[in-house]
Amino acid sequence: AAAFVLLFVPFGLPAPSYNTLGMCSLVGALSVYADGAGQSSTEGARHVFRRLAPSLWISAVWWAIACTAYPPLLALLIVLILLVLILWRTRAERLLVARYAIACGSVLAGAFLLLCLTLGPSHLLEMLRFTNAFNNISGGVSGKLRTAIDAWTAHPRFALMCLAAVLLAGIRCLRASGRLLCDFALGLLVVGVAASDSPTFFSRTHDLVLLLAITGFCNAIRALVLSYVHNRHRVFAVIYVVSFIGGLTTAATAFNGLFNFPIGGLLAAGLALVLPDAATVHSHISRLASRLAVAALTCGAMAASAFTNYYGQIGTFSYRDAVRVPDGAFAGLLTDADQAAFIARMTEAIERQRSCGNKFAVLGTGPGFYLMTAMFPTALSTWNYPGDARNFATDAVKAFYDVASNRPDVLVVKNWQRGTALSAPARGLLNNLVF
Repeated sequence: AAAFVLLFVPFGLPAPSYNTLGMCSLVGALSVYADGAGQSSTEGARHVFRRLAPSLWISAVWWAIACTAYPPLLALLIVLILLVLILWRTRAERLLVARYAIACGSVLAGAFLLLCLTLGPSHLLEMLRFTNAFNNISGGVSGKLRTAIDAWTAHPRFALMCLAAVLLAGIRCLRASGRLLCDFALGLLVVGVAASDSPTFFSRTHDLVLLLAITGFCNAIRALVLSYVHNRHRVFAVIYVVSFIGGLTTAATAFNGLFNFPIGGLLAAGLALVLPDAATVHSHISRLASRLAVAALTCGAMAASAFTNYYGQIGTFSYRDAVRVPDGAFAGLLTDADQAAFIARMTEAIERQRSCGNKFAVLGTGPGFYLMTAMFPTALSTWNYPGDARNFATDAVKAFYDVASNRPDVLVVKNWQRGTALSAPARGLLNNLVF
């Protein structure tokens, strides 16, 4: 499970983006908490807290980083605390949860204060409002659900695999026999995703995370409700449920919908490989051979996809013919020859416009262009607000460019390769540009 988590690279971008920081910090926060909570039931409250205090505070720091990078993840901390308060019955366990909540609240309050001191409360509020308005342009939760259904409709083979994963989740939970057959079926699903012609939700690694997370759901619920389940198994189930809800949360709040499920749901996918099923719950003895085989196959599929589709490369791409960008902000980037040549030509073309001024903006999808120059970016966001919908975000963009000093001297318009329709403020800025 740990190897599986470490092999996943969100959106094929091995960089500390807000997605990567939020995802990895969430994994750290939940893992550190689970490591302590799984062994706390037999000790006195005071001794437990003294022994686990470092872990509690480390987990709290991870939560602060996760929530700063990806604010909707704060909901998962609330879910975790409420869930363990419902499930944990002894005084020692509940006292541990209370002190954990205090530790997390203290560190989060410190992080929020630091943000307010750095950005200012009003600026921070405007950032949150702008980001929320931007994310809602994909139609809210209902719009994202329609987009997901359209994606499954366009990829019926993966849709059938997801339905098979739901069926497999129920069988693994209800039947103590046939465990080897279930593991074999899970292996077939993993191979099916790895061998698919094209991914459904951005990349095969994203598809694999969603599929695996589904297969563990029923086992996790079973572990939560059965009274004779070992405490450590119950802790794993709690962490799985929190992470699965996290996947749904990041999918519901992100612009790209289910593309972002792994940001919150990665740990759920990893735990689905090791959660006890009906057979292991009853016997309390896990015969690991088939589980290890499936885990090894899954890690191999994850690695094969992750290391042959760097940086979310679009289209077919052979790394035997790959070249590295020789210099500039993208120096060392492994890509095809045409893309490397385009980066070099585009960087040169932008730099030739330095005589026009020092302010630079990009219209359309293409935040990477900002890295091609040392000119000052003049935009509210590196991602453009597309389309003609009007809300706080479009009003803010229009008000920003209505100020003459905010208008760029050099403008790049990107309308190819996943290009998006320009918004009304962006079209107005382009139309008023003097060539």
